[in-house]
Amino acid sequence: MSERAQCVITDGRHSEIFYSRRAAPTLDVDLLAGPDAVGRRIRDRYAADERLREPVWIEAAALIDTSRRLLAIFSWHLEGYAHRAALRAVLAETWPGWDLRWAYAGLDDIAAHSGVPADPAAWTSDRPVSLAVLDPTELDEADALVTVTQQDRTLQGYGLWSDTTDLFWAGPGLLDKLAAATPVTGLPAFPHNGLHLDPAARTAVAWTTRETAGLAADWPRRWPGWRLDFQQDRFGSQPAELLGPAPTLDAGLDILTQRLTGDRAAPEAAIERVRRSGGALPPWPGLISRRRPEGSWTA
Repeated sequence: MSERAQCVITDGRHSEIFYSRRAAPTLDVDLLAGPDAVGRRIRDRYAADERLREPVWIEAAALIDTSRRLLAIFSWHLEGYAHRAALRAVLAETWPGWDLRWAYAGLDDIAAHSGVPADPAAWTSDRPVSLAVLDPTELDEADALVTVTQQDRTLQGYGLWSDTTDLFWAGPGLLDKLAAATPVTGLPAFPHNGLHLDPAARTAVAWTTRETAGLAADWPRRWPGWRLDFQQDRFGSQPAELLGPAPTLDAGLDILTQRLTGDRAAPEAAIERVRRSGGALPPWPGLISRRRPEGSWTA
């Protein structure tokens, strides 16, 4: 089974594109080595490529722009909010002075900011959606929380499983599925995605720790007449008690430490510096691309 990753290294004038069939699960800890070591590692372990590939096949990617000192990434292989936030905190130590960004629009972002060719076959309006509304006894499978403002202005929450961010493509028909489901009082683990719906106002607020390639283009077709406010990884639109146990920086640092093996062990000192700092979980700002991955828009 392939776990494909791509990387782009650019100096603002010339861009190199790299591809690996196996590197996606370790992109997070590979990047911890810092800009100089990472550039050498990518050139040694990835194959040269001519374009960015179809988004559905790429599970992790990075843009390294040495002229702007910009590092932008996304990955499907992080274990949750704490892991992802700890990764950003440690990258700030090993990439000092660099602008660290999450590519919320995936390869669309990387193509827009590097100018490299991208595969024209991206997510389209016929994209299949894979998700399930879970019974409260099945919430160990939940990776998403949907909250809905009721007619009496109270709020109910539901645990869902979705394939990556398919939840955001479900459309208003999702409300019919939720109406027949049992609300939850909280999730057992902090989710990867969240969606708050207010049917009376026809508004949606979405957040994610993943990437949402094609969301802005497809939203008007999937949710006609609904306005979307995409909040990147800011989950404050949903009640803390429904989101489940709050993620902690220490838990994320523990995950990173466990993943550092072999020649990836060098960043341990940076991890310990972050641990001693005892800071809060940092949000991960996104790139502003032609696909409008941040802010509000009306379908």
